[in-house]
Amino acid sequence: MVYLARIRAADRWQIVRRGFLALVPFAVALAFWQLHPTLAIDADSQLYLAGSPIRTAVYPLFLDLTYGPALLPIQLLLFAAALSWLAAYSSRFLPWVVCAAMVLAIGANPFLWELQGTILSEALTVPLLTLIVGCVVGFAATSRPVPIIAAAMLCGVATAIRPSLLPFILAPLCAVWTAPGLHRRIKLSVVMLIVWVAPLAAERLYSHAVHGSELTSPVGRQVFLKAALIEAPTTMIRSPDPLDRRLVQAVNHDFEPVRRLIRKASDRDVRYILLSNYEAFAGYPFASSIEEEFHVGEAEFERHLSRVGFARLASNPLGYLELAATEYPRMWLLHPRKHPDLAPKYNAFLAREAPIPFQPLLGPEGQPTPAAEQKPILRLNRAAFAGVGILAALLTIGFAFWRRGPLMQAAFSLLLGSQAVLVLSALLGTGLPRYAMGMWPTVIAAELLGMVGLLEFWIPLAGAGSRADVKRRLPRGS
Repeated sequence: MVYLARIRAADRWQIVRRGFLALVPFAVALAFWQLHPTLAIDADSQLYLAGSPIRTAVYPLFLDLTYGPALLPIQLLLFAAALSWLAAYSSRFLPWVVCAAMVLAIGANPFLWELQGTILSEALTVPLLTLIVGCVVGFAATSRPVPIIAAAMLCGVATAIRPSLLPFILAPLCAVWTAPGLHRRIKLSVVMLIVWVAPLAAERLYSHAVHGSELTSPVGRQVFLKAALIEAPTTMIRSPDPLDRRLVQAVNHDFEPVRRLIRKASDRDVRYILLSNYEAFAGYPFASSIEEEFHVGEAEFERHLSRVGFARLASNPLGYLELAATEYPRMWLLHPRKHPDLAPKYNAFLAREAPIPFQPLLGPEGQPTPAAEQKPILRLNRAAFAGVGILAALLTIGFAFWRRGPLMQAAFSLLLGSQAVLVLSALLGTGLPRYAMGMWPTVIAAELLGMVGLLEFWIPLAGAGSRADVKRRLPRGS
């Protein structure tokens, strides 16, 4: 207290504001814990709990160390701590209002807290992405190498947890190569790549020690699920292996009624729901039933899935790209089945086409949506998230051609990395909104920084008429 009394009133007020902002995330975490005191289970959760060899080992190891009553509060507090650090660190370079808006825009999203309360790898990667935002802001403000090297290392750790984040290394690299007047870019980039690769190599060595020859990836399943949904000539594979023949029969014949059903769906919203449902079904429940039938290991099964899947995709690459092109917008469309305006169309389609292929095996997604689940608030949720996606795409394109000042450069770096992750997810995954939601910290922070950067340029220019020398540094905390 004596120390505080000696500080100027303005500085005291600044410390109080920063402290308040740093404590808000912990209050939100505790409130969420009280409202949702139990962990949620997702369809992917069992793969992590079982330590499946198609998943990287970091999150299953984290579960082994923390699973039990402590897991939920730990996951919530990790995100709260990351937000608190972002508030404290970014306030050194940004005005308090901008810093507060960024932290609140990230932390006020209830879906992110739901991810933290679910057994999913995003529970670890969302806090890491939040830390990366602060590192990129710090580098943009100071041009010092330490923050951006830390960002590269965190990218490596995040990728070791969730491999779809592999392209996100473009974010710190882009920050380095777009920073004006920065010398030794090549040397700094090499160091960044080394610290990025180190966690990936460590995870692969550990996973190989755990799984041995069974270590594999989900790529085979992802390729197979896309192959099952695209229109293509009859897939032919010269193989005496009965498993190959069974998988060929699956893509040629078992899923032909599915493809015929999707062709009947003239409404885009209904077609998107069907695509998401049947993709997930083909790659996991359906494929797993064949795996159990033939009693093969995951690694061998993945090789067969890849062989058949790639053969079919190669016969119609344009159809594959068309399917992948639908995945990206689907990642930004929340509540496709429960939206009050979409659910009646989906229910009517199901009634008209009943029974649809594999309907009993699709779970709730393949059944009509009850009226009680069609809540009006879902309209706002869907519109807001779609708006974020549209703005992210527009800013990414715009900043690729014109960016002035560190704020816009930092925004473009984060957007570029985020979009690269989503494009990879579209090429190899399904169009689930969870994938885009997992990138929320980097996307929403980039949008805010980009818009503030635009205002920093246009407002002084508009007020000064012919003024051309606009400040190009980040505003200092006030």
